Amino acid sequence: MDIALESLIDTLKALPLLLPAFVLLEWLEHRRRTGAPGWLDRMQASGPVAGALLGAVPQCGISAVAAAAYARRTVTAGTLLAVFISTSDEAVPVLMAHPHLYAAMLALVGAKALLAVAAGYGHDAVTRARRAVTPDADKEACEEGHHHHACGHEGLCLTPGWPMLLCALNRTAQVALFLWVSSFAIGTAMDSAGPAAVDRFLLHGSILQPALAGLVGLIPHCASSVAITDQFIRGHLTFGAALAGLGTAAGIGGLILFRDNRPLRDSLRITLLLYLISVAAGTITQLAMR
Repeated sequence: MDIALESLIDTLKALPLLLPAFVLLEWLEHRRRTGAPGWLDRMQASGPVAGALLGAVPQCGISAVAAAAYARRTVTAGTLLAVFISTSDEAVPVLMAHPHLYAAMLALVGAKALLAVAAGYGHDAVTRARRAVTPDADKEACEEGHHHHACGHEGLCLTPGWPMLLCALNRTAQVALFLWVSSFAIGTAMDSAGPAAVDRFLLHGSILQPALAGLVGLIPHCASSVAITDQFIRGHLTFGAALAGLGTAAGIGGLILFRDNRPLRDSLRITLLLYLISVAAGTITQLAMR
């Protein structure tokens, strides 16, 4: 019962952000159908910086909004990666309870933000270069997130003709129910395993810590970032491993990505990139700080 209540509270915390975000996405989708204005393309070009800054805000709903926006191709995959890498979920509030770790907290948040910007722009640059030499440009553009309205996907609203607010309310209710059920299931599984299992899995003192911490961070639940941060506070996790684990800890964003985004292989590709980039940065940092 405690886990169900905690999952409900976590879901309710995200609602004040989800509802206005879905209203905005409905409006942008409408604008896209009637001809995307030039400012939307300019907004996408600066997306990774905005995504990194927004992801650094300790609010679990931002990654979910970014995933929903990417599923509608309102933002690029690079922007989504930037948000996911920059997001720390519950890590910042936990670290703020330990004043002697403020410097480490700022270093972690700053390193993740810089990595997010680099990864976001790097991904989008590679995508544009690859599209330039791809014969089937329309198909490639659809898969990589441009001109999504031309690919035959439906809008956010399940009932055409509904006002945007009703569409957004409908969407928010569906996502909230999905998040509550998913968070409860994942929370129950992690509670059954216990913190000792996470400690054993992370192999204190091993060079493999960043890779293992990255796997823990991929669990789409706030408990994963709390577990990583707790191990870092106890000294069982290196700074590099914490960077890798919190780099993949995108919270509930991963749930929304796999729920809404198609094709499935695209969601798997983004998740793999998130893991490889975060683990590589964490491993390099760990080796440099030895």
